[in-house]
Amino acid sequence: MPHQHKSTLNLCILIGNSRLSAVRNSLTCLRGDPTVPVTLIEQSPTRVGRQAARYIEKRYGNPVDVVSGGAIQRFGSQWAAADGEAYYSFLPGGDWLSDQALRRISDFAAANQSDFIYVDQDQVNERGHLDHPRFKPDASYDYFIHTDYIGAFLCVRKSTLSNYDGFDLAQYNLARYRLLLLGFMDGKRIDHLAQPLYHTRLDPDEETANGGRMELLDQHFRSAGEEVQITQTGTNAYRTRRQILDEPKVTIIVPFKDKPGLLHTCLEAVITNTRYSNFEVLGISNRSQSASVYRIMEQFRRRDSRIRFEEHNISFNFSALVNYGVDHAEGNYIVLMNNDVSVVNADWLEALLQHGQRRGIGVVGAKLLYPEGTVQHAGLAIQTSGYIGHLHKYYAAGSCGYMKRLTCVQNVSAVTAALCLFSKRLHRELNGFDEERFKIAFNDVDFCLRAAALGYSNIFTPHAIAYHHESFSRGYESTQTKKSRFEREQKVFAELYQQRMQRGDPYYNPNFDQYRDDFSY
Repeated sequence: MPHQHKSTLNLCILIGNSRLSAVRNSLTCLRGDPTVPVTLIEQSPTRVGRQAARYIEKRYGNPVDVVSGGAIQRFGSQWAAADGEAYYSFLPGGDWLSDQALRRISDFAAANQSDFIYVDQDQVNERGHLDHPRFKPDASYDYFIHTDYIGAFLCVRKSTLSNYDGFDLAQYNLARYRLLLLGFMDGKRIDHLAQPLYHTRLDPDEETANGGRMELLDQHFRSAGEEVQITQTGTNAYRTRRQILDEPKVTIIVPFKDKPGLLHTCLEAVITNTRYSNFEVLGISNRSQSASVYRIMEQFRRRDSRIRFEEHNISFNFSALVNYGVDHAEGNYIVLMNNDVSVVNADWLEALLQHGQRRGIGVVGAKLLYPEGTVQHAGLAIQTSGYIGHLHKYYAAGSCGYMKRLTCVQNVSAVTAALCLFSKRLHRELNGFDEERFKIAFNDVDFCLRAAALGYSNIFTPHAIAYHHESFSRGYESTQTKKSRFEREQKVFAELYQQRMQRGDPYYNPNFDQYRDDFSY
């Protein structure tokens, strides 16, 4: 007889108001492993709990316990921290897991020594078929505080529960949310198993929705010493506004060559659509020859003392122009802005700066729209195919995007330099943009990835919005010379980041098509 694997995973079924038939559905995953202990959780002893316990013993033979009353209010608090190798997975009654889910989660936990584990999920439609898969990113603190993307099913290390003095299963979703906030704050291992192993009956946003979230978020920020204004923008969706500390000066660097119409539109939008006042605009002219552009430079220089210009007449090298601009900047924070960009909302700069000033944040990117109103950029993904995708490209501007990702601040691997913010200190720490290897293309992605390699998080915010007339300023890679130059830099980037690409993008699920950027699968 073959050796039988003994699971270190415990399955906890949150019975709630579920009928016995629904609880039975939640138990089908036991077919994959008869050694998994089962704990039935209920507010008070019920016939459903007793019947379910007898059903488990008779049908599956798994060890079973029923916990109710006061014991569920500090569940896990009595355990010894030494029992850390065991895990408890919490499943709402009526939802269920795939047959091999428990074994896969158990193996994953053992391999990673996780504190928390979550999985991808889908939903049962009205015909009883699995539909609407939710392919989640890896641990993304900023995304989580703006929407609970992790979902109702959660696996927690036993010693982690004990260290946090357990949690109240009578209010499971609030307690789970609080526990994850603590986990993120304390740097616990929050790991993602990118397989759709969890199947839910309800809309995931409705299932995780619960009053009291804003109070927990407020407590979370206060305990971290942060002053944050929180507003609810929808079901399971929030916006946070952080206080700008000491109103630091921001230098907006705009490299350009001629194109007077674009430059005028760009600068006009900055002056009229920027509420934050402590900024300067530093235009970097690169071999401009148009008399009209020099007239516009003089007009804006006279019109607003915060606008000035420098000339750097080298062969076009975007990285060198950026570095030159930063060297001549007066601000402690830098905004890079293409001259074919025009900002839209008055608080765009605050939306970038409130995150750029946070400790541990690298580069903050904006939401860019094509002139006709579709999305051009909402963060970048570094995919296993080698493709670098602009997330949500061509989505409608007003769309919520995939899993609210067009309306929520979130962690991303990289953002475009067409409109982004970072600190001058970070620029110095990274020795600037790479002028040798990435003169034209991939310089922004390289800068972001180097920041991430040092432990910084890059951020996309949908609350800084601008129109982007992409490549109008210097044209697409249309000539053979431009194409050859682009291909050289693409090859260098692929060689430099080969291992990074092979690992996949932590914020773009591997179940998505790795040759597309629209979340198709």
